[in-house]
Amino acid sequence: NERVAGDDYAFELQEVTKAFYDVFPDVYDSIAIVTAEQHPSAKFEAYHWNVRNPIKGLGRDEFDYTDYFGSNGALRSVEFYRDARFTAVWTSNHEIGHQWADYWDWSEITDGIERAGWAPSGHTPLLFPGEVLLGAVLMPIRRVAHAGGGDEGKAASYVIERTPAPSLYHPTTLYRMGLIGPEEVPQMVVFENQGQFSEDSSSAPDVGTVVEGNTRAVHISDILAQHGMRSGPMDDSWRRVTIVVSRNELLSPEEMDYWNFFAARHEARSGATTFGGMPAFYEATGGRATLDTTVEKFSGSRIVNDPPLQVSDVPIDRGEFRGVQLDEAIPGAMTAGESITFAGTVTSSDAADVVEVCVEQVHVGGPPDEEGNDIRIVTACDEPAGNRFSMSLTFDQAGRYGLHPGGLDRPDGRHERPRQDAIELHDRHNGSMNQPCPQLTRRPAAQTRRGRSPRSGAARASSAGWYRRRRRC
Repeated sequence: NERVAGDDYAFELQEVTKAFYDVFPDVYDSIAIVTAEQHPSAKFEAYHWNVRNPIKGLGRDEFDYTDYFGSNGALRSVEFYRDARFTAVWTSNHEIGHQWADYWDWSEITDGIERAGWAPSGHTPLLFPGEVLLGAVLMPIRRVAHAGGGDEGKAASYVIERTPAPSLYHPTTLYRMGLIGPEEVPQMVVFENQGQFSEDSSSAPDVGTVVEGNTRAVHISDILAQHGMRSGPMDDSWRRVTIVVSRNELLSPEEMDYWNFFAARHEARSGATTFGGMPAFYEATGGRATLDTTVEKFSGSRIVNDPPLQVSDVPIDRGEFRGVQLDEAIPGAMTAGESITFAGTVTSSDAADVVEVCVEQVHVGGPPDEEGNDIRIVTACDEPAGNRFSMSLTFDQAGRYGLHPGGLDRPDGRHERPRQDAIELHDRHNGSMNQPCPQLTRRPAAQTRRGRSPRSGAARASSAGWYRRRRRC
């Protein structure tokens, strides 16, 4: 009712939290509220509502609205997620980060730079160095790199680069959390042309795009002069409980398993970095802060998953790909140079028509080629014997890998795309282990078949299929 009468943010979240506090204790820093069904919202996938701020120096006053949500003073924030948006660590890290960032007045700090991008008053401007997880201009998968100059009287030049995994909170955010001192915040340059990629949204420009315009230097002393020294609690641990709101009936145990998995995955200490390079909260802070998502009872005991959920380096299930059944699950992390056998059975209803089974390896994180592309796609194929197929896949370089199909070609010429998840296979190298996570990656126009050398290239749409069938006459 409140949503219909109000604006895009007028959800009755306080009714949910008050009902929660009738059954569970007031011990959480944050409550994440997730809709089990798709929910209309005009402008956002999620948002963060600051309930209590006990910290000075963040660019906003101290305040306490905990009683409005039924808390006796422990609650710091309420987060709202539209259905499956909660499952993305990118979104989760972004919303948690809004507890501290970014409320500094960058226009005043830079002596008049005009802000642009997505909701610039609450997000970080276009700057160098470092990626930002709460950027008004750039998404976390992109950051500004130094391209040369800056010495012997030459003006510095800058370009866009892919953010190396894992994407981390910017030092300015870590400082506001109390995790590093002001002396650890580097000197920065902020670009005068904040709207050069988009005036009203954040984006991911092509790698190598030149960042244009003049810059203004910013030192931590400039920020302290504007907002004062940070003072307040050091937030090196954070407790968040997740509430899934359903309509008319409670969720089934199977549905709760889904949400429990992703709630727990957000607190993983390792092995949860996505194909795009976004890690869970702990790694995003550089190991400086933990996230605890367990549910506590009034008795003080905690509700735990028995057996414990595997949320790090999760293997690819045998039945994950539509139309085929693999012989064995595929590990979620491997050593660089390791090979596996990708083998199984075609289970499609028209398996007898299948003449070729193909699987793509999409590798991100390796060195760029001579054209500047850092995405490498290799396609392996096999002509099945009966309904059986087998091929060898080698993961020769450290980085992040995706294994996925591209589509389904039917004998009558109709093309059907498979379900829209690419299954990621990450690589373990020098002790770094990452976890698979669903993400859609488009099939490239140019790809490698048996007997041809690998080729790099940007992903493009194609009508090529996951497997091909014989044409019926």
